[in-house]
Amino acid sequence: MNKTQQQLYEIEDFPNFCHLWNIVPGGSGKGIVFLRKIVDSIHNNSYSRPGCKLPSFLIMGEGKSIVSMALMNSLALEDIRVVQSQYLDAGINSRQFFSDITSSTAFIIENIEKIRTGAESILWRFLKLGRCGFQNLLDKEEIILHIDNIIVLTSKEENIYSIPKTILDSVDYVIQLEPYTAQQLQLIIHQLLKFSSIIYEEKVLQEIVGTEPIEIKPVIQFLKTCIVTMRAELEDCLTLEIVKKAKRLY
Repeated sequence: MNKTQQQLYEIEDFPNFCHLWNIVPGGSGKGIVFLRKIVDSIHNNSYSRPGCKLPSFLIMGEGKSIVSMALMNSLALEDIRVVQSQYLDAGINSRQFFSDITSSTAFIIENIEKIRTGAESILWRFLKLGRCGFQNLLDKEEIILHIDNIIVLTSKEENIYSIPKTILDSVDYVIQLEPYTAQQLQLIIHQLLKFSSIIYEEKVLQEIVGTEPIEIKPVIQFLKTCIVTMRAELEDCLTLEIVKKAKRLY
């Protein structure tokens, strides 16, 4: 990839390209390390036996959305479908979401704690059985959908017991991501700036991240403000002075 191509990318594009080996894990990184092992086992055809269903995941904690996308990218999956759980139902919405899949299809269902009862029952069938029946309203026949693809559920709740018990009992792996340290988040900001071909002064990383405790979402939002300020100043380097100015505006 040449520099001209890199300059086409914005910070927002990063989740579509990152993978589990180029993001920094939170805390001790046990969740990330475990996901890497699962990816390796899938690439080594550990799940290639007939009737063997690919694993499902519940990912909780800081950075769950970017980690979910990194998991999909690490498996080279191209058709990644993302939906808020409250938009699934017991009928046509769920059927459309899970229809017309290929071997490159994967599903991310966010805010799983908000899933409705009817959709919860359908999702349980896909997670536990790998199949679910839907009634065709036109000819009254039942349509059976078979799913052995990756399904990732995410939750912003810290309490695992906020997740419906049927879902919690049927998902294969629960990954609790640990909080990011300041140093780890500085490395993430470095990757985001490098990805977007933005030159920066080294001291800006500490200024953007600040001190612990840290939440990743507000930090990345502030980074975007810094970049907007830099471009408004017609500068081609993100300096400490620009970051401090952005902080006064933020």
